[in-house]
Amino acid sequence: LILSLLEILSKSSSINHRHPFCGSDVSDRQCKQCGNRSKTSFPFKDLSLNVSASLKNSISQYLATEKLDNEEKYNCVECQTNTTALIKKRFVKLPQQLIVHLKRFSEQMSPRGTNCYFKKIKKPVEYPLEIDFDE
Repeated sequence: LILSLLEILSKSSSINHRHPFCGSDVSDRQCKQCGNRSKTSFPFKDLSLNVSASLKNSISQYLATEKLDNEEKYNCVECQTNTTALIKKRFVKLPQQLIVHLKRFSEQMSPRGTNCYFKKIKKPVEYPLEIDFDE
């Protein structure tokens, strides 16, 4: 699924004009123990999104704040502990042409719990002709 964002985002200064398929997002992690923040920028050429009812919902899920806890604790460099943390993603530069990959397969366990298999997600996904990333 390829969406042309050139017209939609032509007013925005966050478009990467040099590479039409390259964008970047920032992951902002905050330690719940000491409050330290750490930011990492990630370039992308496509977005791999979970399937939901609409493309807008899938993008919202991608950008939603994520909590790291239990087995996925955050190793804070400031307080030197493995602790709970919040991760918030946001787009820094948007490409002129956004390539979206919808994850249409989900991992399932067999009824006995002995084998793993993949099941295709067949529900339809709404996608608009225009996307406003400023919302």
